Amino acid sequence: MYYMIRNKSDSGPSMRECTVGAHSERDCLCTCNGVRPEFERQPVSLNFNRRPQKAIAHAYPARAYPIELVSILEKYTNELIVGNVTATKSKTICENYRSVYVRRADGVDLRGERGSRYKQCEACGVIWLRWAGGSGEVNLISHSIRDRDVLIYASRLDILVSKRVADEIKDRQFKGIMLIEVPVRDSPLDGFTLPGDPDWSAIDPDFIPNTEETWVSEW
Repeated sequence: MYYMIRNKSDSGPSMRECTVGAHSERDCLCTCNGVRPEFERQPVSLNFNRRPQKAIAHAYPARAYPIELVSILEKYTNELIVGNVTATKSKTICENYRSVYVRRADGVDLRGERGSRYKQCEACGVIWLRWAGGSGEVNLISHSIRDRDVLIYASRLDILVSKRVADEIKDRQFKGIMLIEVPVRDSPLDGFTLPGDPDWSAIDPDFIPNTEETWVSEW
């Protein structure tokens, strides 16, 4: 079992602009609002219309997290690309927050159940879950975890952590944060073999291919 870090409330500040390294968002963002591959590894600076008050400030192509939470995560991974957070036109530094994202290659995919639909960016190829099907439950695939304690859903920036990291986060009692359980499966319940997937039948003998539906979202 892994745990997704989410806000108890989705309200928060709006992003005014961002930069990736010394580059403007117009120059470095993909059509899916992620960092274009050639600019990855450069920190993202996020500027909001006001200082973040909630635990997580949603934005693109990174998210703003409390620095105390980022410090916990960095003890368990070296994959996070961390940048600064500012607020208002004067770009006042928000000392208590940091922006976080990862390279596409280090991200993980979330999968759904039968009936799921996915969208793929035509520019960078990243795939994200648009509809989880069935009960709406999302899950991780063990093949993609690679013994890591901290994972990021690369296309939508949600952070998922192992139980030992989740326990440390609970001990710190961050206000406004909740942890949502995300089951781990040996193969996807949706039955699809998406671009970049391995041969699921060779990994899990109980895998049931979905030959009746298409994974591509029509949205």
